[in-house]
Amino acid sequence: MKKLALLLILSVAQPKLWSQETLTKQNIQKNIVKTDVTELLLTGTYHLNASWEHLLSRKSSLQLDFAFENYANAVIFNDYYMMLGVSYRYYLNKNDNQLKGLYLSPFIRGNWRYNNTYHYNYCYGTVNNHTYDETYLTAGLQVGYQWIIHKKWTLDLNLGAEINPFLKSDYYTPFDNIKYNLGLKFGYKF
Repeated sequence: MKKLALLLILSVAQPKLWSQETLTKQNIQKNIVKTDVTELLLTGTYHLNASWEHLLSRKSSLQLDFAFENYANAVIFNDYYMMLGVSYRYYLNKNDNQLKGLYLSPFIRGNWRYNNTYHYNYCYGTVNNHTYDETYLTAGLQVGYQWIIHKKWTLDLNLGAEINPFLKSDYYTPFDNIKYNLGLKFGYKF
């Protein structure tokens, strides 16, 4: 009976006694869902946007962006705008698999503007209705910094420039081909 009890104790304790200590694999959270709060705070238009960032390798990720705006109550325009974009992010810090720190991000975006009606002329105070639709691609580069707050929440501050060399529109001039943007995105990491 004593031998049976000893065998039972050793079989239960065996993994602890004879196994080597191995490194456990980190539970890496590879995704972030976020929204740009600058558009919500700074414009008086109806704005819906979302981004999804996914970790690809130790220091890089892929981000997909979507935005929809309704300028129905705006002073100058009365239209709908939609954007789909994709960007590659490379993190320049020593934090592997974290999706945080300083990054560089080249991107490309498809833009669609429908029922674009330019209806007010500030210089002369007259109404000038002119309706058109436009579709165009932009490409650019962002630099930014992403913080992780309490392991689940993120704050992403970015500054970028985009260019549209193929812009064909009745309203825009060739000088409107370069656009600068500043963004602050709030997100959830999982």
